[in-house]
Amino acid sequence: MLSCIEVVLRSHARLKDAEFASWMVSSFLGPPPNMSLREACSTGCIRLLDWIWISSCTSVADRVPHWTLTNYLRSDRYYYHYQFTKSLEVAANRGDLEVVKWLVVHFSGCEAPASVVGAAVIKGHLSVVKYLWVHCRYISAECNKKRKVVDDKGQVLAEKRSEELIKHNAAGNRVCWGDRIVLLAAEHGHFEMVRWLCENTLGEEEKYYETYDKVMKHALRFGDDDLTKFLLPRGRCILDYAKKCPRLEVIELLLDCGYLRRNEEAAASAIRGLAAGGHLELMQQIALLHSPLREDYTHWGFNKLLDNWFMALVDSCKYGQLETVQWLHRYPICQRAIKLLKRRAHITIPMTEAAGEGHWNVVQYLCEQKTAKDYDEPLERAILSFPEVMPGGPNLGIHFAGPLRAEIWNWSNGCTLVVMTMAQKMRWMLQLELVTLIV
Repeated sequence: MLSCIEVVLRSHARLKDAEFASWMVSSFLGPPPNMSLREACSTGCIRLLDWIWISSCTSVADRVPHWTLTNYLRSDRYYYHYQFTKSLEVAANRGDLEVVKWLVVHFSGCEAPASVVGAAVIKGHLSVVKYLWVHCRYISAECNKKRKVVDDKGQVLAEKRSEELIKHNAAGNRVCWGDRIVLLAAEHGHFEMVRWLCENTLGEEEKYYETYDKVMKHALRFGDDDLTKFLLPRGRCILDYAKKCPRLEVIELLLDCGYLRRNEEAAASAIRGLAAGGHLELMQQIALLHSPLREDYTHWGFNKLLDNWFMALVDSCKYGQLETVQWLHRYPICQRAIKLLKRRAHITIPMTEAAGEGHWNVVQYLCEQKTAKDYDEPLERAILSFPEVMPGGPNLGIHFAGPLRAEIWNWSNGCTLVVMTMAQKMRWMLQLELVTLIV
């Protein structure tokens, strides 16, 4: 709107100040009545923001008789604070530093929640995060709660309450700074931001808190060894954070230093981490550290140890590691997990994951071992993943076309009417001879 008015006015040579005239006309017309400041911020147009701001009345007495949001932006304190928060969150999410600055300058006495910083962190907008830290940060009483201090063995040494820090800008606006901001950056893989946040926003004592331990584990999993060394607190070792890291190099380090021999649960976690990549030889080497198994393992309920072995089977199925699947399936502790899970629906997960990725050799092996009670879920996943089907031969139920053109053999041991009905409704098996699938 503003640009259109300016173009028209500039065509009249007799107007000495077209820009001033443009503002006069724009002010008379007013911005769109239903456009909120938050919506305007999503455009990134500073001129539009200025237009809305100037057009907004500053008191109830100044409000115009017709409906427009500019009646309330600056004259209703609740709407005023609400628009500051929502507009700032939009700008932070977009990484629009100029709009963020505009909002901080034009508003005063407002407070925004930690979700504003979180929006910038999730998208990796470091410039916005830096600006909010320098000009608006506020560590509220809610964020300023006790935090655990743990040693290298995970023992809680103490609970400390961090000192409150309030940093106001000239307008008195503030943005709450949560105690999980660094972790949020690490979880979304923004490790340049993690480095800056750790260097500029954390005290040395905070590097021994439980939240920071999670940051270290994410950095170690990511594989940036230089960053991991940079983040490492004094007196700590990389291995303090390596227990569940799936990286091959880290697992080899844990094996070499004897940690996996001392910790049976860590060894099981390492086996799970190696399964997807099919590192069978190393998995067997780690399994031997705790072989033979304890005599009472057959009496265990389902626990973390069994869960790691079963999930290793799931991961190896998902990534088509047939030799690894065969070894895991035969291993006694994995057999125990399968036996326990046969009472539940979860037992179909390995076959379902293999079918969903098109690893038919793995599916066939599991079918031959009669791992599952029925094949409804694996077949459904296969149909959803590979919708192009054609009728099969006398012993083959379905052929899948595409980059992983493969076959699923006779499913007569468990294919139910539910799956067949679902397939028919989705019109993927109209030509399928059902007699080849149902006994």
